[in-house]
Amino acid sequence: MSAMLPESAVPDFAAAATGNPLVPLADLERNNAVLYGYPKDNTPGCAQRPGISRDSLKSRERFKKKFNPAFDLIADGDEILCNLFGVIETRTSTASGYAASSAARFY
Repeated sequence: MSAMLPESAVPDFAAAATGNPLVPLADLERNNAVLYGYPKDNTPGCAQRPGISRDSLKSRERFKKKFNPAFDLIADGDEILCNLFGVIETRTSTASGYAASSAARFY
C-alpha cells in the first residue's frame, strides 16, 4: 500500500489499541482524532505525545500503564498505518541503516 497524498480520504481500517479489541476509523472520525507517529515506546519524545508506533500491543499496554495517557494507544506492529501515512523512513546514519517512524502528525 502506498502512502496517502495530502487531503486525500483515509481508507477504512480497524487497528488494535489499548483498552479496545479494535478501533475502527469510524470511531476516530466521530472524535476528531489526531494520529501521531513516533519511533518507539519509551524513547525521548514518546512520553510527551503518545500515538501510533510499530510497537506491539503488549508494549503499548506497558507504555499506557507507565505514563497513563487519557486515551488509548494504537499498535501498528504490521506497519499498515505507518506505511499508509508515510511515516516510516530509512535512516542511514549507522553502518547498517534501519527503519524508524518519523514524528509526523495527520489531522
